[in-house]
Amino acid sequence: MNNVGKIQDFIKRAERNYKYKPNTASALSGALKLFSGVMTEDELAQDSFPADKLDEIGERIHTMFANKYSVDSLQTYKSRINRSVADFTRYGADAKSLASWNPLTKQRKRDTKATINAKPVTTVHKEVSDTPNADPTELNGIKPEVPGLQDIRLPLADNRNVVIYYPMDLSEAEAEKIGTVLKGIAALSKTE
Repeated sequence: MNNVGKIQDFIKRAERNYKYKPNTASALSGALKLFSGVMTEDELAQDSFPADKLDEIGERIHTMFANKYSVDSLQTYKSRINRSVADFTRYGADAKSLASWNPLTKQRKRDTKATINAKPVTTVHKEVSDTPNADPTELNGIKPEVPGLQDIRLPLADNRNVVIYYPMDLSEAEAEKIGTVLKGIAALSKTE
């Protein structure tokens, strides 16, 4: 197994042992896969990962996929690879090292100014579709793309749909609050 394969296995083991969150493991693995895809056979055959050549490998990616990856995003991928290589070097040697590893977890604080000025994170649309194969998340032929939000489509009776946009890091308490609001909307529509 080459050095890239060993690091990929380490990332999977770290995720299974709850050292990396699934999103983190996916991001680290994806960065490693991107960079290893343009590495030479000699670089792949080395005993250790060629971390000193990451700038050169990043330039190759930028040359090959100039329209797809910006310099800033390649820097992000490079930092992810550096992190996974450093973690592999420290904790990937054996099971005992991995078991003794207690990674720091960051709790992100919500920006109160951003929260006050933020647009509503949940939008409910009721629509009747005349075309059965139409994408119900499209409103007037336009599917909204909202960064940081996920959407879910729920089919209702009479060919109606509800589309809910919610943040990817939605907490249980926030989900309960949204559910309460939706129940209130339903109760109001019964009285009208």
